[in-house]
Amino acid sequence: MSVSSPPATRPDVMSVTTMDAVRRNGIVLAVGTALWIPVLFGYDSGDPGSLPSRAFNLAGLVFQVAAFTLLLTMSGTFATGSRLAGRALLRVAQTILAIAMVSTVLTTIFPFDSAPDWVLMTDLFWPLSMLGLFVVGITVAAVGRWRGELRVWPLLAGSWLLVAMPIDSLLGEDTLIGMVVMGLWTAATFPVLGIMLARRPELTGVTR
Repeated sequence: MSVSSPPATRPDVMSVTTMDAVRRNGIVLAVGTALWIPVLFGYDSGDPGSLPSRAFNLAGLVFQVAAFTLLLTMSGTFATGSRLAGRALLRVAQTILAIAMVSTVLTTIFPFDSAPDWVLMTDLFWPLSMLGLFVVGITVAAVGRWRGELRVWPLLAGSWLLVAMPIDSLLGEDTLIGMVVMGLWTAATFPVLGIMLARRPELTGVTR
């Protein structure tokens, strides 16, 4: 006589990931991305070694730290699922974003007009990290552990690069156009996602 296996259940959320932790991470995401938005609108694409250009890089680093916090929250709440593939996806996204953060520091120290080739190569991880957020957003929506608006908002937030690049290509080579589009999309997605996490952490499936 065969014994049927017990039904699969979702894993308990890691003990370190409480509602309070999700709330704090949501605040970091909202504030960190909000600090980057004014710099996007006021970006000066002139001298790579100028103070505005360096300020843009540093503000971008603040945004990256906020995005990394989002990925950590997803990892702690099994937002991409409890299977190995879902967990591995977040590890890959975190690694790419971490390299992008190092690249931001390097390109602040070595402006593009004088940066070594190996520094310029690391800059490729900036767009790759945003594509990683897009793939993660698709997975979060498909898995459905995050509920309500939280289920789709990471996908909207992760789509900002894919939205900005075609618009910038269609309207011309002016970098400012792309920056404004990215600024508007960022303002409507990442800070809102942070506020959602801060106000409704239970939608991630986390419990005390």
